[in-house]
Order: sequence, then C-alpha cells, then structure tokens
Amino acid sequence: MSEQLALPLRPLPGVTLEDFYPGPNAQALEAAQGLPFNEHHPLLYLSGPSDTGKTHLLLGLCERAHRLGLRSAYLPLAEADSLSPEITHGLEQLDLVALDDVYLIGGQAVWERALFALFNALMAQGGR
Repeated sequence: MSEQLALPLRPLPGVTLEDFYPGPNAQALEAAQGLPFNEHHPLLYLSGPSDTGKTHLLLGLCERAHRLGLRSAYLPLAEADSLSPEITHGLEQLDLVALDDVYLIGGQAVWERALFALFNALMAQGGR
C-alpha cells in the first residue's frame, strides 16, 4: 500500500490567531499561540460554550502552522456524517491536526477508534 500524501491546502484566509479577540479567553489564546513550539504539551483541548471562539482558534492554529512552513489539517467533525473515518488515515504525517467538535462523534465506535488511532500515531510521530 502506498503512503497517503496530504494535499497542500491552505487554511481559510482571514482567520488568524492575531485577529482573535480573546475577551475572557486570553488563556486559550495564549495556549494556542504556544502549541506549535511546545514539546512538553503537544495536545491542546479547548472546551466551552458555543460561540466562544474555539473554531477560530483551531483555524488560526492551522494558518499559523502554514506560515511557519508546517503541514496541518482542520477536520470539522460536525460534518462526520458526510465523511468517512478513513479520512484520518495518513494525517499522522502532518505537524498539526485540528479536530473540531470532537464531542459529536461520541458513541460512534468507528469514529472513536479512528481518532484514537490518529491520536496515538500523532504522538508517536511528534505531531500536534
């Protein structure tokens, strides 16, 4: 089987960490800004109510990674019903994988196994 190659897709234009208004979420922004460089904490989990900027931070992280010459992917799990869990295959080769709305795949064993395998593979490869 050949290795899957990641497409060099760019993040959405105009969504950056720099244009995120932190308000009470300054700590989340600070954690996101340091993620690509933090070898001791390769995982960032954002949790909170709707409309607090979690998606903006994830997209901003992907944009920052792109500017730094890193390979990244944003996976909106709100669209999991129209995606196959196989979309995760090969993502461990990237430097950063941003998973949005992870809670939406709870109870879906195929998705849960795919994300568990992706997480373990990313950690083994030194990804974020």
